[in-house]
Amino acid sequence: MKRKDLILDANALAAALEVGKSGALAAMRNGRCSAWFAKLWAAKHCNVIPHDNTNNKDFNSWHLGSAANVVALTSSGLNIVRSGNKGKNRSNPDDAQESLERLANRITMWVVVDVTLFPHVTLVMIDGDEMRDFVQRGLITIGGIKRNTFYKMIE
Repeated sequence: MKRKDLILDANALAAALEVGKSGALAAMRNGRCSAWFAKLWAAKHCNVIPHDNTNNKDFNSWHLGSAANVVALTSSGLNIVRSGNKGKNRSNPDDAQESLERLANRITMWVVVDVTLFPHVTLVMIDGDEMRDFVQRGLITIGGIKRNTFYKMIE
């Protein structure tokens, strides 16, 4: 497991986006906004090719070489279930659990991008076998995992 810390310039980001610094910080701590940048940071700093879409049922990273699934760790935590299985009434818990296990079995490399303390960003590379072990041991569930628990788990 490798870890890389980045300190980004929040003032420069806010100026480039023509928003206030607090607005830029709030947006980048939200996984829906920062996810696009997380893939770019992972590609640049972790030397991986981020997957475009893991929601395809035929998705399989074994054939993609140094490809990685990039996921954001936000104030809500880390959730690696396919987006189609997230949220109330999207699927039953058995379908979500099957989706979680299938995804954990197919991904060979994960990059978790912690944006909770943006502009401090932490990239954590996790081998697919380790992530699969976390899922099989019940450390990561369909409900996800909170930030503090994630860092304890990878220690």
